[in-house]
Amino acid sequence: MSEPPDFVKGPSEPTSVRERLDAARPRHEPSHALYPIVLGVFVFFLVLAVSARQAAAPENAEKLLEAGVETIAGPDLVLLENSRQLREAAEAGTFPVLPVPGYPLPVYLSREEVLTLSDEGLRQLVLQRSAALVYTRGLEAFDRTGRQSLGTFSSQGVLELAAGQISDSAYDRASLVSAILAFLVAGAAAAVVLRQTGFARLRALGFGVAGGALPGLLLFVAFRLWASAWGGGDDFARGLRAIANALVDIPLRNYGVVFALGLAIAALSPALAFVARRFPVEAEAAPVGTAATDADEDSS
Repeated sequence: MSEPPDFVKGPSEPTSVRERLDAARPRHEPSHALYPIVLGVFVFFLVLAVSARQAAAPENAEKLLEAGVETIAGPDLVLLENSRQLREAAEAGTFPVLPVPGYPLPVYLSREEVLTLSDEGLRQLVLQRSAALVYTRGLEAFDRTGRQSLGTFSSQGVLELAAGQISDSAYDRASLVSAILAFLVAGAAAAVVLRQTGFARLRALGFGVAGGALPGLLLFVAFRLWASAWGGGDDFARGLRAIANALVDIPLRNYGVVFALGLAIAALSPALAFVARRFPVEAEAAPVGTAATDADEDSS
């Protein structure tokens, strides 16, 4: 008997495991593009919160604030001009602690420190205590006259606002927000993976991460350039600018790393697809009759 024509047979059944899996997978829907966008939004705010936490951490805040204190207060020049007077007062032994003469911040040194430390040691100690003072009291510690006031929307006021985020309370807030956003990013990433199929999962995941990091990268590059060009020329503004530049470098680095990571993840999708095409692996199921024949031959 002759076989019926193809149009009578109907569509052919999938024969390989890969074809069966592809046939069982749901087709892409336009709404699936929403998940990488949501992931990108969460990634943007997570990197921002983590950067704020890093900047406000005590070990990093000390370095950031020391850069501003060094510009504003000038401990090198102050100690160079007054080290002899300071050591003479320590040798006199009148007071157990001594203020630094001519220094605009209320930093004190003990007699033992003045008599035993070198000029470089005194400089480092004054910088550390000045940074700790600013970390505790805020930016008013920089104000030499008590009358320094910056407009909120002026260039110097924006610098002051940025530099003022370095504090113990800011660190606690950033830690809480970072933990919450980390869970949201994990959930959004899981949704992206579950809603996509095959190597498209890596592509969607990578583009979502890179797309969330790119706006932050561009934003802080622009802010870095702006902060370097504005803010006034007096010592107060230069100190704020030094802190703001060091502060901006943290999210700038973090957004750059996350953006590169997202591109790397997205690049894995075509790379793995090429490998799969170049070295196909067909996991064909053996026919029942063939399996039985093989078993009989083995038994014989």
